[in-house]
Amino acid sequence: MSSTRSSKRAALRRDLELFEVWFKHTGMHNAGDELLINNSTRLYSIGQIQSAVGCQTLTHIFLSREMLPKIDELAPQLSHLRLFFFTSRQVSSPYFSRISRLKNLQVLHMSCNSLQHSGLPPDMFYTMKSLREVDVSACNLSTLPESLFHLESLVRLNASFNNFLMAELPDLFSSLVSLKELLLQNCSLKTLPPSAGKIPNLEMLILSENWLMTKQLLEVVCSISSLKKIILQNCRLKKLPVGFVAYHAYMCVFMNMCEIFTALWIILHL
Repeated sequence: MSSTRSSKRAALRRDLELFEVWFKHTGMHNAGDELLINNSTRLYSIGQIQSAVGCQTLTHIFLSREMLPKIDELAPQLSHLRLFFFTSRQVSSPYFSRISRLKNLQVLHMSCNSLQHSGLPPDMFYTMKSLREVDVSACNLSTLPESLFHLESLVRLNASFNNFLMAELPDLFSSLVSLKELLLQNCSLKTLPPSAGKIPNLEMLILSENWLMTKQLLEVVCSISSLKKIILQNCRLKKLPVGFVAYHAYMCVFMNMCEIFTALWIILHL
């Protein structure tokens, strides 16, 4: 009897707890993916979310500061998720680990979270095989979890504005066979992992505001035959690496504040 009363009290507390959230379900029309970023959150309880969704299916959720309990049960068909203003404490909670159970998730935005203490869970991405876009920019990360490099469907990865100076990135980039866009702006990078030159379908590489070494940059970048655009703003490069033109026809290179290059847009043609 007492356990039943305790369960009811716990359920009541959950019903009264409010979460800062915006969501989209299959019954909502004319709400494109951009609304995941542009819409404002409101305070909802779990019960209010369930009531608003009714018999429809949750597809998009934007959460601020606190993770929804049992998000995988509330939204098992979720395709887009954005988390904002999270800290290491929230990421370390059991609720956060349930993100890995969202098997249909295609877009995960986690930019601007303060994760410098724990980082991302190392096994977070192993089961998230449907992910096509991951944004972990400005999260105070010192490295990326190895499980991220098991995402064979990943098309876009934004890990800009993190500090990878003290720890090496996993040399596993070549396993990202579908990756087309890699953003590593302002990451305190001096070198790139050699496997970055073996990403088979990479088309755009953003390396602005890093202290890259010219020779190593040439070795990596000139190995990517599919590359169409590379952005090297404020990378302190003294010269364009010899062989760049020969390796990359029809590739756009934007170099600004690279010592002898000032506001220079170079379109390379053979």
